[in-house]
Amino acid sequence: MLGLVHVYTGNGKGKTTSALGLALRASGHEMRTLFVQFLKGRESGEVKALKGNKFIDIETFGTGEFFTESKRDLFLEYCR
Repeated sequence: MLGLVHVYTGNGKGKTTSALGLALRASGHEMRTLFVQFLKGRESGEVKALKGNKFIDIETFGTGEFFTESKRDLFLEYCR
């Protein structure tokens, strides 16, 4: 089966919910999923809930702060 990549970005709500729904649906069909979150400060409840699912691998990356335009230089340095 062909693997796909979904990327959710932008302001507002619904990105994590959409990604979780897709990952859980795939795991229900015994398909492996990699769930990646960027720039999250601490382990979220969603990540804790997914940890027991053998079909979903989780990776989180971040600085503990959310990206804003005023912190652009800080995040550019972090990415290097």
